[in-house]
Amino acid sequence: MKMSRPIREQIDACRPGSDDLALPELAELAAAVEQDGALATELARSQRFDQAVSVAMHELPVPAGLMERVLAATSAHQAEANKPSPAPPAEAEAARGRWSRRRWLALAGSLAVLVLVAVTAWQFFRGPARTVTREELSLAVANWDEAVLVNAWKVKKPMPVVVPAGIGVPAPARWQTVSTPSQWSASAVAIDLVPPKAIKSRAILVVVSSRATFKVNSTPTALTLSRLAGTVQAVAWQSPTTKVLYVLIVHTEDGQGLRDFLRLPSEV
Repeated sequence: MKMSRPIREQIDACRPGSDDLALPELAELAAAVEQDGALATELARSQRFDQAVSVAMHELPVPAGLMERVLAATSAHQAEANKPSPAPPAEAEAARGRWSRRRWLALAGSLAVLVLVAVTAWQFFRGPARTVTREELSLAVANWDEAVLVNAWKVKKPMPVVVPAGIGVPAPARWQTVSTPSQWSASAVAIDLVPPKAIKSRAILVVVSSRATFKVNSTPTALTLSRLAGTVQAVAWQSPTTKVLYVLIVHTEDGQGLRDFLRLPSEV
Protein backbone atom coordinates (compact mmCIF):
# COMPACT_ATOMS: atom_id res chain seq x y z
CA MET A 1 0.00 0.00 0.00
CA LYS A 2 1.27 3.46 -0.90
CA MET A 3 1.37 6.18 1.74
CA SER A 4 3.17 9.46 2.26
CA ARG A 5 6.37 9.59 4.26
CA PRO A 6 4.85 11.76 7.06
CA ILE A 7 2.01 9.25 7.52
CA ARG A 8 4.49 6.35 7.63
CA GLU A 9 6.55 8.15 10.26
CA GLN A 10 3.46 8.88 12.35
CA ILE A 11 2.38 5.24 12.22
CA ASP A 12 5.83 4.19 13.41
CA ALA A 13 5.59 6.72 16.26
CA CYS A 14 2.32 5.29 17.66
CA ARG A 15 2.88 3.12 20.72
CA PRO A 16 0.70 -0.01 21.05
CA GLY A 17 -2.09 0.27 23.60
CA SER A 18 -1.67 4.04 24.00
CA ASP A 19 -3.80 7.07 23.11
CA ASP A 20 -1.06 8.59 20.96
CA LEU A 21 -3.57 9.26 18.18
CA ALA A 22 -5.06 11.97 20.39
CA LEU A 23 -1.77 13.92 20.34
CA PRO A 24 -1.73 17.10 18.21
CA GLU A 25 1.43 15.88 16.48
CA LEU A 26 -0.48 12.89 15.09
CA ALA A 27 -3.63 14.74 14.07
CA GLU A 28 -2.96 14.10 10.39
CA LEU A 29 -2.75 10.34 10.96
CA ALA A 30 -5.84 10.36 13.18
CA ALA A 31 -7.90 12.04 10.48
CA ALA A 32 -6.55 9.70 7.79
CA VAL A 33 -7.33 6.56 9.84
CA GLU A 34 -10.94 7.69 10.25
CA GLN A 35 -11.39 7.83 6.47
CA ASP A 36 -9.16 5.04 5.16
CA GLY A 37 -9.83 1.47 6.31
CA ALA A 38 -6.63 0.16 4.70
CA LEU A 39 -4.61 2.73 6.63
CA ALA A 40 -6.34 1.71 9.85
CA THR A 41 -5.42 -1.92 9.15
CA GLU A 42 -1.79 -0.93 8.55
CA LEU A 43 -1.74 0.98 11.85
CA ALA A 44 -3.09 -2.06 13.70
CA ARG A 45 -0.50 -4.31 11.99
CA SER A 46 2.32 -1.96 12.93
CA GLN A 47 1.23 -1.86 16.57
CA ARG A 48 1.01 -5.66 16.73
CA PHE A 49 4.57 -5.81 15.39
CA ASP A 50 5.81 -3.27 17.96
CA GLN A 51 4.09 -5.19 20.76
CA ALA A 52 5.66 -8.47 19.67
CA VAL A 53 9.14 -6.91 19.48
CA SER A 54 8.69 -5.43 22.95
CA VAL A 55 7.75 -8.81 24.37
CA ALA A 56 10.67 -10.45 22.57
CA MET A 57 13.12 -7.95 24.05
CA HIS A 58 11.80 -8.23 27.59
CA GLU A 59 10.60 -11.81 27.99
CA LEU A 60 12.86 -14.04 25.92
CA PRO A 61 15.48 -15.86 28.04
CA VAL A 62 19.03 -14.61 27.57
CA PRO A 63 21.29 -17.37 26.16
CA ALA A 64 23.85 -18.63 28.64
CA GLY A 65 27.15 -16.76 28.40
CA LEU A 66 25.73 -14.08 26.09
CA MET A 67 26.89 -11.17 28.28
CA GLU A 68 30.39 -12.62 28.57
CA ARG A 69 30.65 -13.08 24.79
CA VAL A 70 29.49 -9.54 24.07
CA LEU A 71 31.90 -8.06 26.63
CA ALA A 72 34.75 -10.15 25.28
CA ALA A 73 34.03 -9.06 21.71
CA THR A 74 33.80 -5.42 22.79
CA SER A 75 37.10 -5.62 24.68
CA ALA A 76 38.82 -7.18 21.67
CA HIS A 77 37.54 -4.43 19.37
CA GLN A 78 38.59 -1.75 21.85
CA ALA A 79 42.07 -3.21 22.25
CA GLU A 80 42.53 -3.34 18.49
CA ALA A 81 41.26 0.22 18.11
CA ASN A 82 43.73 1.50 20.73
CA LYS A 83 46.78 0.11 18.95
CA PRO A 84 48.89 2.89 17.46
CA SER A 85 48.77 2.91 13.70
CA PRO A 86 50.78 5.89 12.45
CA ALA A 87 50.42 6.48 8.76
CA PRO A 88 53.58 7.05 6.67
CA PRO A 89 53.99 10.68 5.60
CA ALA A 90 53.35 9.81 1.96
CA GLU A 91 50.04 8.18 2.89
CA ALA A 92 48.88 10.72 5.44
CA GLU A 93 47.27 13.01 2.86
CA ALA A 94 45.52 10.11 1.15
CA ALA A 95 44.12 8.95 4.48
CA ARG A 96 42.37 12.28 5.07
CA GLY A 97 38.61 12.14 4.65
CA ARG A 98 38.54 8.37 5.12
CA TRP A 99 37.07 6.60 8.08
CA SER A 100 39.68 5.65 10.67
CA ARG A 101 40.23 2.04 11.59
CA ARG A 102 38.83 2.82 15.03
CA ARG A 103 35.55 4.01 13.53
CA TRP A 104 35.31 0.93 11.32
CA LEU A 105 35.91 -1.34 14.31
CA ALA A 106 33.31 0.52 16.36
CA LEU A 107 30.85 0.14 13.52
CA ALA A 108 31.63 -3.56 13.26
CA GLY A 109 30.97 -4.00 16.97
CA SER A 110 27.64 -2.18 16.72
CA LEU A 111 26.62 -4.25 13.72
CA ALA A 112 27.44 -7.43 15.64
CA VAL A 113 25.08 -6.42 18.43
CA LEU A 114 22.35 -5.51 15.91
CA VAL A 115 22.73 -8.87 14.20
CA LEU A 116 22.40 -10.59 17.57
CA VAL A 117 19.19 -8.68 18.31
CA ALA A 118 17.85 -9.42 14.82
CA VAL A 119 18.51 -13.14 15.19
CA THR A 120 16.80 -13.19 18.57
CA ALA A 121 13.76 -11.40 17.16
CA TRP A 122 13.70 -13.73 14.14
CA GLN A 123 13.72 -16.76 16.42
CA PHE A 124 10.83 -15.22 18.34
CA PHE A 125 8.70 -14.51 15.28
CA ARG A 126 9.29 -17.87 13.63
CA GLY A 127 8.26 -19.72 16.76
CA PRO A 128 4.70 -21.03 17.05
CA ALA A 129 2.12 -18.57 18.28
CA ARG A 130 0.52 -19.42 21.60
CA THR A 131 -2.98 -20.90 21.56
CA VAL A 132 -5.41 -19.47 24.12
CA THR A 133 -8.26 -21.72 25.22
CA ARG A 134 -11.82 -20.55 25.77
CA GLU A 135 -11.37 -21.17 29.49
CA GLU A 136 -8.40 -18.76 29.61
CA LEU A 137 -10.33 -16.23 27.56
CA SER A 138 -13.31 -16.51 29.92
CA LEU A 139 -11.05 -15.70 32.89
CA ALA A 140 -9.75 -12.65 31.04
CA VAL A 141 -13.34 -11.55 30.35
CA ALA A 142 -14.09 -11.63 34.07
CA ASN A 143 -11.00 -9.52 34.79
CA TRP A 144 -11.90 -6.99 32.09
CA ASP A 145 -15.46 -6.73 33.37
CA GLU A 146 -14.13 -5.83 36.82
CA ALA A 147 -11.34 -3.55 35.58
CA VAL A 148 -13.57 -1.22 33.53
CA LEU A 149 -15.56 -0.37 36.66
CA VAL A 150 -12.38 0.84 38.42
CA ASN A 151 -10.29 2.40 35.68
CA ALA A 152 -11.07 5.81 34.20
CA TRP A 153 -12.76 6.01 30.81
CA LYS A 154 -11.41 8.28 28.08
CA VAL A 155 -13.50 10.19 25.58
CA LYS A 156 -10.67 11.51 23.39
CA LYS A 157 -11.03 10.72 19.73
CA PRO A 158 -9.95 8.96 17.69
CA MET A 159 -9.55 5.76 19.67
CA PRO A 160 -6.26 3.81 19.53
CA VAL A 161 -8.06 0.96 17.74
CA VAL A 162 -10.45 0.92 14.82
CA VAL A 163 -13.67 -1.11 14.83
CA PRO A 164 -14.35 -2.25 11.24
CA ALA A 165 -17.60 -0.99 9.79
CA GLY A 166 -18.65 -4.57 9.04
CA ILE A 167 -19.02 -5.36 12.76
CA GLY A 168 -22.62 -4.67 13.69
CA VAL A 169 -22.21 -2.99 17.08
CA PRO A 170 -23.52 0.39 18.29
CA ALA A 171 -21.40 3.52 18.26
CA PRO A 172 -18.58 3.78 20.83
CA ALA A 173 -19.09 6.20 23.71
CA ARG A 174 -15.70 6.05 25.46
CA TRP A 175 -12.72 3.75 25.87
CA GLN A 176 -9.87 2.62 28.10
CA THR A 177 -6.90 0.28 27.81
CA VAL A 178 -7.10 -3.00 29.74
CA SER A 179 -4.40 -5.48 30.64
CA THR A 180 -3.91 -8.93 29.16
CA PRO A 181 -1.91 -11.96 30.36
CA SER A 182 1.76 -11.50 29.47
CA GLN A 183 1.80 -14.84 27.65
CA TRP A 184 -0.59 -13.47 25.05
CA SER A 185 1.92 -10.88 23.76
CA ALA A 186 -1.06 -8.59 23.36
CA SER A 187 -2.54 -5.14 23.84
CA ALA A 188 -6.24 -4.55 24.44
CA VAL A 189 -8.71 -1.66 24.42
CA ALA A 190 -12.19 -1.80 25.98
CA ILE A 191 -14.89 0.26 24.26
CA ASP A 192 -18.06 1.30 26.06
CA LEU A 193 -20.93 0.98 23.57
CA VAL A 194 -23.91 3.31 23.36
CA PRO A 195 -27.02 1.18 24.03
CA PRO A 196 -29.91 1.29 21.55
CA LYS A 197 -32.96 3.35 22.54
CA ALA A 198 -35.07 1.95 25.38
CA ILE A 199 -32.36 -0.59 26.20
CA LYS A 200 -31.05 -0.52 29.75
CA SER A 201 -28.36 -3.15 29.22
CA ARG A 202 -24.72 -2.08 29.06
CA ALA A 203 -21.99 -3.57 26.94
CA ILE A 204 -18.29 -3.27 26.19
CA LEU A 205 -16.35 -4.45 23.17
CA VAL A 206 -12.76 -5.48 23.90
CA VAL A 207 -10.42 -5.32 20.90
CA VAL A 208 -7.27 -7.42 21.36
CA SER A 209 -4.20 -7.29 19.11
CA SER A 210 -2.08 -10.37 19.75
CA ARG A 211 0.24 -12.96 18.24
CA ALA A 212 -1.81 -15.65 19.93
CA THR A 213 -4.43 -17.83 18.31
CA PHE A 214 -7.68 -18.02 20.23
CA LYS A 215 -9.89 -21.10 20.29
CA VAL A 216 -12.88 -19.27 18.89
CA ASN A 217 -14.44 -19.08 15.45
CA SER A 218 -14.37 -16.26 12.92
CA THR A 219 -18.04 -15.66 13.86
CA PRO A 220 -19.25 -14.87 17.41
CA THR A 221 -18.60 -17.82 19.73
CA ALA A 222 -20.34 -18.02 23.12
CA LEU A 223 -18.13 -18.08 26.22
CA THR A 224 -18.92 -19.78 29.52
CA LEU A 225 -18.48 -17.21 32.28
CA SER A 226 -18.25 -19.23 35.48
CA ARG A 227 -16.94 -16.29 37.53
CA LEU A 228 -19.73 -13.92 36.53
CA ALA A 229 -23.42 -13.79 37.33
CA GLY A 230 -25.97 -15.28 34.94
CA THR A 231 -26.99 -11.85 33.69
CA VAL A 232 -23.62 -11.41 31.95
CA GLN A 233 -23.14 -12.83 28.46
CA ALA A 234 -20.09 -12.77 26.21
CA VAL A 235 -19.14 -13.83 22.71
CA ALA A 236 -15.74 -13.73 21.03
CA TRP A 237 -14.41 -14.06 17.50
CA GLN A 238 -11.06 -13.63 15.77
CA SER A 239 -10.65 -12.06 12.35
CA PRO A 240 -9.09 -14.61 9.95
CA THR A 241 -7.28 -11.82 8.06
CA THR A 242 -6.03 -9.35 10.70
CA LYS A 243 -6.00 -11.89 13.60
CA VAL A 244 -7.56 -9.22 15.82
CA LEU A 245 -9.75 -10.68 18.59
CA TYR A 246 -13.11 -9.11 19.41
CA VAL A 247 -14.93 -9.84 22.67
CA LEU A 248 -18.43 -8.48 23.34
CA ILE A 249 -19.50 -8.46 27.01
CA VAL A 250 -23.13 -7.60 27.77
CA HIS A 251 -24.93 -7.10 31.09
CA THR A 252 -28.57 -7.91 30.54
CA GLU A 253 -31.65 -8.69 32.60
CA ASP A 254 -33.80 -10.36 29.94
CA GLY A 255 -31.29 -12.72 28.35
CA GLN A 256 -31.60 -10.97 25.00
CA GLY A 257 -28.84 -8.41 25.51
CA LEU A 258 -26.50 -9.82 22.88
CA ARG A 259 -29.09 -9.32 20.16
CA ASP A 260 -29.47 -5.70 21.24
CA PHE A 261 -25.77 -4.99 20.70
CA LEU A 262 -24.69 -7.30 17.89
CA ARG A 263 -26.26 -8.50 14.67
CA LEU A 264 -25.72 -12.22 15.12
CA PRO A 265 -25.96 -14.89 12.42
CA SER A 266 -29.06 -17.05 12.73
CA GLU A 267 -27.05 -20.11 13.83
CA VAL A 268 -25.51 -18.36 16.85
